[in-house]
Amino acid sequence: MGTGYTRNDTPNNIADGNVINASDLDGEFDAVQAAFNGSTGHSHDGTTGEGPQIATAGLADNAVTTVKITDANVTLAKMAANSVDSDQYVDGSIDTAHIADGAVTSAKLDTNIQIAGTLGVTGVSSFADGSNSAPSLTFASDTNTGIYRGGTDILKFVTAGTDAITINASQDVTLAGSVAVSDNEAIRFGAGQDLQLYHDASTGNSFVLEQGTGSLILQGTNIQLKATDSTSLAEFNDAGAVSLRYSGDLRLATNTTGIDVTGTATMDGLTVDGTIQTGLNEPIDIRDGVGDVSLRLLSISSSANAGAIRVDPDNTGSSSALEIQVDGAYAVAKFFAGGDFQLYEDTGSTPKVFWDASMERLGVGTASPTAPLTVNGTNEGIRFLDNNQDVSNYYGDIWKDFNGQAPFVIQSISNGGGGIIALNPDGGDVGIGTTSPTSYANSQATLVIEDDTNPAIAISDTGQGKDYFIVALGSQLSIRYADGGGSSSATNITELITMDNSGAVTMPSQPAFLVRPTSLISNMAVGSEVTIAMATEIFDQNSDYNNATYTFTAPVTGKYRFDYAIRLQDVDTASSYYLARLNTSNRNYDTIVDSDEYNSDLEYLMFSNSVLADMDAGDTAILKIYQDTGTSQTDINENNTRFSGNLVC
Repeated sequence: MGTGYTRNDTPNNIADGNVINASDLDGEFDAVQAAFNGSTGHSHDGTTGEGPQIATAGLADNAVTTVKITDANVTLAKMAANSVDSDQYVDGSIDTAHIADGAVTSAKLDTNIQIAGTLGVTGVSSFADGSNSAPSLTFASDTNTGIYRGGTDILKFVTAGTDAITINASQDVTLAGSVAVSDNEAIRFGAGQDLQLYHDASTGNSFVLEQGTGSLILQGTNIQLKATDSTSLAEFNDAGAVSLRYSGDLRLATNTTGIDVTGTATMDGLTVDGTIQTGLNEPIDIRDGVGDVSLRLLSISSSANAGAIRVDPDNTGSSSALEIQVDGAYAVAKFFAGGDFQLYEDTGSTPKVFWDASMERLGVGTASPTAPLTVNGTNEGIRFLDNNQDVSNYYGDIWKDFNGQAPFVIQSISNGGGGIIALNPDGGDVGIGTTSPTSYANSQATLVIEDDTNPAIAISDTGQGKDYFIVALGSQLSIRYADGGGSSSATNITELITMDNSGAVTMPSQPAFLVRPTSLISNMAVGSEVTIAMATEIFDQNSDYNNATYTFTAPVTGKYRFDYAIRLQDVDTASSYYLARLNTSNRNYDTIVDSDEYNSDLEYLMFSNSVLADMDAGDTAILKIYQDTGTSQTDINENNTRFSGNLVC
């Protein structure tokens, strides 16, 4: 029969009406036995009416489909316990219509149920209490985050195995961490959301806002306000003390009697009903409208009677006077309603300075000033000091000398010595360096300058840095120049004009020169101007002549006198003429000789001239000679040829 059973239902096999032989039955049974072999199981012959193969282990996987099972044919009684597990369920193969009520019990459910979809529960779901490390409700990928029961009526939310939020039976909520709220979103309190905490992103400011009808109350035993670096700004305690600080330093503190201010208190106004008390050397400043100190009250002594300001010191019953006292007894100043005031001497009894407001006069040493400033004293007056110097040796005085001939004296003292300017109202004289301004010439002088060493008058141009002096040198009067312009380091001191006792006047720097050739100038050129080489200087006052270029340069604009004499030797009569020329920047001054009028050559010929030339500062003067024609044979004698010049005016 091969590998399976093949029926022998051919006409030769058992059939109706046929005689069954024993061999036929034996053959059929052998075939059936072979078909149900203990090793291979039953094998069909593959006819159309036969189903899948049945193995020895039973039905093959997926051998029976739902098509082969009619509805309700498989009951619970037909299924052995644990015969169907989750591996046998195909997604969507069993719906609630095929599960009878009560058919699936807790004993049939595994500890982990995987639900891919929505789980709808119409009753009560119960969970184990759980813990913060294993919450009752958790997540497959984050098992230490979820919800668990923390005790009776206590619900806890846990993250990373740590309690994050706790809600107790009173609905109190405890947070283990911070609450982060987005910008412009508020944490609100109260049924009407009256109290709000929020951060305004547009301004960068944070707000605690009470917008209801009640008050915002901060209550505590000690309340502190601190900066972000923990520096204290203010403290409030339940005893009533309040402290305000600046950069951590105490500036204002309240106490049982008032306030204690450390530093300066600036106020728009102050009304005092009682006493203002400050510490030693701690001032009270009264300021004007722009913040400048207009009145400062300062105690610099620990004495009980250190000082006082008294209104109506004479007890007249009015506020007609204000008196300032020292040591509670001695008046140092008194101010009156009309604007007058007095300053007192050391005993506080006699005023020494008096201001008459109606007459606009100030008296020093007198209570009856007769001029805008009246000073009354014997051989004393006004002294000016220089705090940068020793005030005992450097000062200036203006005083009245009752004993001398000049009642009014101005004196400057420098290290024990100094100068004096004295005025003698009787003769109208002025003395400098003397308190007796009289001259030695029958008292005819009205200004006397007296000094035992070279008295002088200085005129200083500090803008140009130049000084000019008129100095008396005993036998002569000198006018000098110096660089420095009022400084103590004058340089380039130059004598300008000197006048001696005889009346002779000299000007050592007045431009003047005299020059001549150094040696004989031989065979001068013909047909071109020749500059005469005046290289030897007899004198050159003020150094305006250049003996290298044979040129005089005018130092200032003015009128200059020039003189020259030229001696020519071996003059050629074949030349049409000889011409001497003084060449200046403004014009030429010429002298000409018609040499061809002579019968024979001349042994010598003199040229001379004198001119007053106008010259500007920087103009030049040069002496030249010209031979028109003839032979180059004429010489210029060095001893009798000269050129000179000087500034006239």
